[in-house]
Amino acid sequence: MRKGEWGENFKTNPPRQIALPLENELEYLEQQDDNMFQNPSLWFSASLHHPDLLVCFIDEDGRLRFWNKTAERVTGYSFEFLSGSRKWLSLLYPNAENRQRMLSSLRTLALMQGASASLETKIKRNDGKPCTILWACNNVMLSDNFPFSGVACLGIDITARVNREKHLTCRWARVSFRLLR
Repeated sequence: MRKGEWGENFKTNPPRQIALPLENELEYLEQQDDNMFQNPSLWFSASLHHPDLLVCFIDEDGRLRFWNKTAERVTGYSFEFLSGSRKWLSLLYPNAENRQRMLSSLRTLALMQGASASLETKIKRNDGKPCTILWACNNVMLSDNFPFSGVACLGIDITARVNREKHLTCRWARVSFRLLR
C-alpha cells in the first residue's frame, strides 16, 4: 500500500455507520431478557411460537396433548389428527422396538418428579422421509398454573446436520483411502 492510499480510500468510501444503542437502551434490552426467563409465561409463549422449535406435551398414558405448528410442519401430521391418542407413536416410530423404547422412556419421565432427558430420535414423516429430531424432555406435574401431568418435550430438527456429518464422514473415508494407497 502506498503512502496516503489508506486515507484517500476513506475520503471516497466512508465506512458504514453503525447505530449502537444508548446505555439505557442496552439496560432495557437486558432487563427484557431477564424478565423472559423469570416470567415462565413469556418464555412459554415464545417457545410455543418459535419457528424452529417443536413443542409437544404427552400425558402419563402416552397420549399426545399438545403439538405446535412447527411440529406439524416438520412431521406432516396435524395436532387434530394426533390429538388425544397414542397413534402418533406408531406413525412417527414405525419400528416396534424403537416405539417401545420411546414409550418406556416417556413413562419413566412422566413418573419421576424433576426428571429430564435428551434424546436423538429418527422419525418417519408423513411423506415417508426420515427425519432426525433432538429432543429435550422434562417431567411436568399438575399445578394450579399448569393443568397437566406428563412430559413436555422441546425438539429441533437436526436432519440436515446429521446428513452433513454422514457426507463428511464418507468424504474423509475416501480421502484417507487415497492417502493410504
